[in-house]
Amino acid sequence: MAGLRLLRCLDMNKKVYLLLIVFLLIYVGTGGTNVMLGSAWPAISLDIGVPISRQSIVIVIVYIGAAIGSATAQYLLARLGTWLPAGFVVALANINIYIFAASSHFVVLIISGTIIGYSVGTSGAICNGYLARHYSATAMNLLHCFYGAGCTLAPAILSYFITAKGSWRLGYQTIGGIEICILVVLFISIPLWRVHGPLFPWSKREGALADGEPPVNAVKARSLRELFRIPGTAIIVVTMYVYCSFEVSINCWGASYLVAEKGMEPGPAAGMMIWFFGGQVAGRIMCGFLTRRYSDRRLIRIFMIVIMIITVIFVFVNDAGLGPVFVALGFVAGPMFPLLTHEVPSIVGGENAQGVIGLQTSAANIGNASVPVVIGIVAGAGGFCVFSGVFFGLVLS
Repeated sequence: MAGLRLLRCLDMNKKVYLLLIVFLLIYVGTGGTNVMLGSAWPAISLDIGVPISRQSIVIVIVYIGAAIGSATAQYLLARLGTWLPAGFVVALANINIYIFAASSHFVVLIISGTIIGYSVGTSGAICNGYLARHYSATAMNLLHCFYGAGCTLAPAILSYFITAKGSWRLGYQTIGGIEICILVVLFISIPLWRVHGPLFPWSKREGALADGEPPVNAVKARSLRELFRIPGTAIIVVTMYVYCSFEVSINCWGASYLVAEKGMEPGPAAGMMIWFFGGQVAGRIMCGFLTRRYSDRRLIRIFMIVIMIITVIFVFVNDAGLGPVFVALGFVAGPMFPLLTHEVPSIVGGENAQGVIGLQTSAANIGNASVPVVIGIVAGAGGFCVFSGVFFGLVLS
């Protein structure tokens, strides 16, 4: 309670920055929760006695849950504000992480995995929507750097417990413990959430910015028809679908392509993906500085042109040049998600931004669920040479 009183006494600017830190912590948990299934599945499949190939079923269902969570987040925010839905989805994910860790039944894993996916999708829409409306593009890029930190932390935790303790369940429970800590931070941070408006929509107490102006924080829920009637919504959604399909294609099938078409050994091919992920983090850090000088839209156009050029090089380069190419590709692709999200309010307006960002992140999850499966099916029939065609098609579209 002393911490709550201390936060209430802080000036408005400090509260704004501290609230940003809370969102960064939430997104660390979101990133870790989103990738832990893929990291643990080989151990999970052995433990519960199901074929490793069933991972594709679980992943598709989880991403469908995430897409639903993203698309419907605006309804929670319109009725309950931001703090309560954020706490709800973190708690929901945490409960189901422990259910997942305790179960040995495939059906239970699918159900709890779907709810975890819903929580991740909703959390992503909440965090991206809030920062797009109230913070700079630099903060948005920083948010996605912390998402990457969560994506790195969760596999490291799971790897340790699987290797040293022989238990993926302990790894899941540890990640659940991190989510509990984030819940505690959310409770302590209640006074910070009033800096951009009332804590709840029905509250009479108004927030204020540092200059004393009352900000607009209300989220108005709109139907799909209403959202797609807003000029720019369709292109925003399609662009995010294409970009995330491009990125997840590299994530899921990049190493396999290197083995099948470039003749690399599986170990070096897997290690090559580190170059791509490292480039993404570095690109987002760099973009955080560039956004202070250049607009989101200008940077998006520049990065898209560079991505096209690097894609051509990627297909034709030999083994010696693949590392630098992967770094460069990750470097220019990494900032695209935060830039595309942060640009939404300027296209559709602040009051429509949350609903459109929900659709945008939903499209991202649909791309994550569908495109890797399509590539896998087509590659199984015609070989991984088709990966190059899909790769080019996504970039050019």
